[in-house]
Amino acid sequence: MLAKNKVIKPYNNKDAEGYEKDFKDGDKTGTVYDIERKAKRAIRASDEWTKAAKGDYKFALGNQWTDEEKTKLDEEGRPAMVYNKIEPLLDLVSGYQRENSVRIRVNPEGGEDRLFSEIADRLIKSIDKWTKLNYRLDHVFDDGTTCGKGNLEMFITYDDDPIRGDLGFRLCSPYQILWDPDSSEYDKSDARYAIKLSKMTKEDLKDLYPKKEAAIEALAGDVTDYYGLGGDILKEGDKDNYHLGKEDTYKDMSLLSITEDSKDKYLLKEMFYVKKIEKYILFWADENRFERFDTKEQAEARAEEIKKQAAEDFQTQMIGFTKLATSGAPSVQAKPPAAPIAVEPTIKIIKRSVKEMWYAATAAGILLSDPARGPFEPYYHGYPYFTFVAKYKPSADGEELKSR
Repeated sequence: MLAKNKVIKPYNNKDAEGYEKDFKDGDKTGTVYDIERKAKRAIRASDEWTKAAKGDYKFALGNQWTDEEKTKLDEEGRPAMVYNKIEPLLDLVSGYQRENSVRIRVNPEGGEDRLFSEIADRLIKSIDKWTKLNYRLDHVFDDGTTCGKGNLEMFITYDDDPIRGDLGFRLCSPYQILWDPDSSEYDKSDARYAIKLSKMTKEDLKDLYPKKEAAIEALAGDVTDYYGLGGDILKEGDKDNYHLGKEDTYKDMSLLSITEDSKDKYLLKEMFYVKKIEKYILFWADENRFERFDTKEQAEARAEEIKKQAAEDFQTQMIGFTKLATSGAPSVQAKPPAAPIAVEPTIKIIKRSVKEMWYAATAAGILLSDPARGPFEPYYHGYPYFTFVAKYKPSADGEELKSR
């Protein structure tokens, strides 16, 4: 959280109202304006923490002299020697974590859950192996112990399976995921939105949003000055940006043709947000099962399908019973089995307003992805981002104190 009485001003000739007017004029749906406003609020709320976290990372990696101290030592002809006592301790903690951590497991609550738990546990073990999840969790832990916070993203890739897709995980920078500043729960279950920031070239944006190729090609300048912080939001402030948005600083002239200028990159904002949607919930009491449907007709059709299947199952049971009763074969039971009884499934359809995860994306003030259901709906309704905080103080005032 920014200090009190700190005034933030835009860094070019266009003020905040001018940017917001452009957002509204360029996108009549209001999505660009909504994302940019929320991104601005989240960036400002976490600005002090981001500065402190970047300082922690630099210090842990051996950059422990200020620029003024280095300049003074250079003028005096003295070396800026560093005896880094922090990094070995972080390596020790990281080693303990790697040596003693265990993979995610599924344990049964009762004997009836044993078979399901064994299947689920093997699936999670396979996912861990295919996605290298355990390896990435180690690096999330390293980020958390170094600067206080680490981020992991879950996604679906269609590279190998173009129909169903494959589950994947990727490491995100500690500064890359912006959460709703009003959320207080550790797992962010009360957050209304989360925004991922990424620096991308036009070519990268075209790969992600091919339908917006013409608009992306026409991009001129970015709109990061709107946030009022100055400079590059994701930049460390020196030549090393630790994981994200790193500038190429090659001095060899032979490499100039393959380097990219950071000014040609644009800040992509991908927002996942919770939206209240009216759904029709089918409750199948006999199986203790809930199923969601968008319309009442879909729910009623599913109810009829269940009833039809129950009737077919009853007919199959009756055929078997009739054959057994008329076969004349001796029975080992003291009494002949009772005839099957037709039982209609107990089904109830309830209308409820439920949470659903939605997605939209912008860059340079244009809408790249229209609001749509998240890629994991309807099977998973949570955020695809998972944040590890080494020392969380939810009642502290400001993000800088909450995530230290």
